[in-house]
Amino acid sequence: MYKPDQLTSSAQYAEGPDEMYHFIYKNLSWKCGEKSLEGTVILDFIVDRVGKIWDIKIQQSISPCLDDEVIRAVKLMPSWVPAIINGSYVCSEVFLPVRFRLGWEEQYQRKKDK
Repeated sequence: MYKPDQLTSSAQYAEGPDEMYHFIYKNLSWKCGEKSLEGTVILDFIVDRVGKIWDIKIQQSISPCLDDEVIRAVKLMPSWVPAIINGSYVCSEVFLPVRFRLGWEEQYQRKKDK
């Protein structure tokens, strides 16, 4: 498995980081009723040579419910652009922080409606 400092180009969400977070937040659900929690869930996963995501693990947790919800949203993402070393696609590890703030869902809704 290649680490970020070994790569010519890192794995990335095809539409860029802003659209990646838009996708994640759009697909998050608050079924667990934990809207009063703030913090950052940090997860890591593998992006393989064809851009598929697998082996998702939580590195920093807020609560089991929100952790599970972030994992569920990430599993819905389309394929990524894989990492490259010397012109060849390779498997690589990605670390992804997902921040939860009080009122974020209202802010997201206002942004989405524009």
